[in-house]
Amino acid sequence: NDPTMMIVLAVLLALGGAVRIDSRWNMTGDLFSLPNVTLPANAVPLLVARQELANPYDQLNFMNQYGFYNQTITFRRRLHLSSAFQVLRLHQVDGIAQVRYNHAVVANLSNSFHSHDVVLQKVNDTAALLEIVFLPVFKQAGILATNHHDQLIEQTQYPEYVSCQNRVFVRKTQSEWGWNWGPCAPSPRLGMVELLDQNWQLLNVFPQVRALTQPACLGPNISSTLPSSFTVTFELEVYTATPTTFNVTVLSAWDSKTYQSTLNANPGQRIYLLNLTISTSNIRLWWTHDFLSNTSPSHYPTTVVVSDQHASQNQTKQLGFRTIQLCQPSDGQGGAYFYVALNGVPIFIKGSNYIPADIFPSPDRVNGTLFQQQFVAAIATGQNFIRVWGGGEYMPNTFYEIASSLGLLVWQEAMFACAVYPSYSDFLTSVKLEITQQVRRLRHFASLAVWCGNNEIEANNVRDVRLRPGYVQLNYATVMSTIQQYDPDRALWPSSPSNGFNTNSSSLMPFNWGQAQSTTRGDMHYYIYYDACWNRSAIPSPRMMMEFGFPSYPSYDTLQEYSSPSDWDIASNWTTAREDLNCRNDKCLLPMIGRIASLNTSAGLVNFRRFLYLSQVTQAICVSNQANHFREQRHQRAQTMGIAYWQLNSEWPGASKSSLERYGRWKLLHHAMMDSYANQLVTTAVVDNAIRTTIINDVSQPLEATVALQWHTTQSGTLIHSELHPISLQPFSAATLTSSLTPPANCTWTTCFFLADAEPHSFSLSSRALRSSVLPDQLKAGAWTPNVSFIAKRTDVDAFKLQANAVVVHLQLTTDQCKGVFKPNFLTVLPGVSVQVVFQPFEDECLPLTQVTVQHLAGLAAEVVSLG
Repeated sequence: NDPTMMIVLAVLLALGGAVRIDSRWNMTGDLFSLPNVTLPANAVPLLVARQELANPYDQLNFMNQYGFYNQTITFRRRLHLSSAFQVLRLHQVDGIAQVRYNHAVVANLSNSFHSHDVVLQKVNDTAALLEIVFLPVFKQAGILATNHHDQLIEQTQYPEYVSCQNRVFVRKTQSEWGWNWGPCAPSPRLGMVELLDQNWQLLNVFPQVRALTQPACLGPNISSTLPSSFTVTFELEVYTATPTTFNVTVLSAWDSKTYQSTLNANPGQRIYLLNLTISTSNIRLWWTHDFLSNTSPSHYPTTVVVSDQHASQNQTKQLGFRTIQLCQPSDGQGGAYFYVALNGVPIFIKGSNYIPADIFPSPDRVNGTLFQQQFVAAIATGQNFIRVWGGGEYMPNTFYEIASSLGLLVWQEAMFACAVYPSYSDFLTSVKLEITQQVRRLRHFASLAVWCGNNEIEANNVRDVRLRPGYVQLNYATVMSTIQQYDPDRALWPSSPSNGFNTNSSSLMPFNWGQAQSTTRGDMHYYIYYDACWNRSAIPSPRMMMEFGFPSYPSYDTLQEYSSPSDWDIASNWTTAREDLNCRNDKCLLPMIGRIASLNTSAGLVNFRRFLYLSQVTQAICVSNQANHFREQRHQRAQTMGIAYWQLNSEWPGASKSSLERYGRWKLLHHAMMDSYANQLVTTAVVDNAIRTTIINDVSQPLEATVALQWHTTQSGTLIHSELHPISLQPFSAATLTSSLTPPANCTWTTCFFLADAEPHSFSLSSRALRSSVLPDQLKAGAWTPNVSFIAKRTDVDAFKLQANAVVVHLQLTTDQCKGVFKPNFLTVLPGVSVQVVFQPFEDECLPLTQVTVQHLAGLAAEVVSLG
């Protein structure tokens, strides 16, 4: 029998239709006046483009522009109303603002994450003045803090951003107030503006897909029964000005049928429910890309048509059918497993964290093209998961559409981070509307896996018991309860990191206030700044690691666009102003670099470029080794079932923990994660005074291989010693080999280095060689050749073979001729072995490369190699 799907149409009615008012705006401030502004618009990039403001990314400009954000900025234009009363709908009024109509204040807006409806009354037949007035954000935040001084709040604040206070009172992207990886720059932004100027309009369709039954959570290695029956709910937002009988038609792609009903609508009546029963068959479940072979994730375009006697309007949504659960069965030892199950199948999360895509988001800077590029790059490393961090913003629809179409899961947080927020009545009311609107907008996306209440508040900000009542009122009584009301089947998590909800209470309360960073349940965040970051004894073994990372600077090719030669100094104010504030150069980054290589910190371009390179090498070593540890722990007692490094993207050209630079270039970390996230990999580490080699086979087929434990000379790469170990691995299993720390005869830790190499006899999914990297403990000790000769022979338009006459460790390939990616990169090259390299340009108009810049661990300067 075909499964049954129930469709409930909830129709919200109000006045008017929708006409976009995008053009002929003027934007004014204290010292500028710009005509002919088109929406959406962000004040800062608009002023930069019109040459009214220096680019904040250039030099130290951002440090001298805090005063810009403490002025009133107004968007204004003339507006003609065609009837006595009309509704103005505003999207993304990003700041604290007033709507003024003929100089009278008709609305006060204070939540950037709302859409707002404002009723305007016609005065006469002439065009009236409409103004959206952004008030000085720092001043307004201070007024709110003073007016609500009785609120018990707590917030992280960096001394660099003393001008940017009281962010918790303003519902605006929190990282715009300054974070460890980006400056304070809360620019006003005005999105789409609509005037309801038709008899009626279909404004929104909000679908919701629900499974009739949820698969059981049986354990991290046990699959449950696949789901087969679903219900679909459509909530339609329709505006009408007169009593109207609407015909409603649903065109369902899953069974190629048409379903019809009628709706009698009356002005002033808000909600109508229509029940339609739809039969379905042969539903293809939605899966992440790593479950699919040469096919795309399954989507069904579903069109809803609303019509009267004169016109029809429609919207189409892409629906995916699947179940996603956040499973926490008991481990039988006082703890609980923690994993994501997709369609009843436990999956190992391999992902990264996503921050705002740009400090100054605007359509020309942040769009579907950027998201596509970033997600394709993430998938290239094997990622199946993106966490939208709670200190940023709810992303536009295109973000989730592309994630769904590419087969990526999204962990979505409510926008609260690293603070205890107010809990007075108006604030809670605003938050409830924020969560309601965002949940309705996002809940139908197949990629949306988890709703999470916030970032790090339970771990860091509510240790003082006096702060907990207000936090519970906001996070549990408002955020969590509203999510449950509008998306009841979605996986829900109170905070990251957290131990979860109190299983001994019917209320949504924290499980354990005292240990939000438990290794026996829930998720963790953990950073290593002042120890050897690859040291296995310093790395915890969690159920799921949701944040870990280490910073690096972008490449020289990126930074030179925003600097001058006088800035190219490790100790310059320009370099220091772009450091990661949680891992400052002098106390954290430089000492960690010093653990793996020598660095001359004197002024000069050669030393500066080596510093940038070594920062990326250090980041890649830190993060990939920690990721390897978590991969190993899947097969140990911890049964780690997920990792997401901090972070995928960067919002500006400065130091950060990202693996992608702001404008798309891959850092060395991104290349390193191609190995760490491979389904089959070989890892090595010094553990308990021995070298431990682990072979991981996280695929559904067995692996037969011979593992070679090898010692090579650091100069010529000559193989001195090799031990061969045949292994036989079942699906989703691992094997460990242990060898002595003592090098073989005629070798020392200076003259030889260790590698582990697995040669599969049978099935293998690895796109790169199953070979370990050089042990981090050997990098600085090794007598590597500093002056290496390279030969690059072109084999195609954008491909070449690379050879070296000595061992090269952690080779980086870059070019300033065109933005793009070299694959592979971050290489260990042995003499006499040719490496096939392909360059993938980001832009079609790139000319063929004529040369490539190489840098490696022992080389003191970057070297340009011509392509022969």
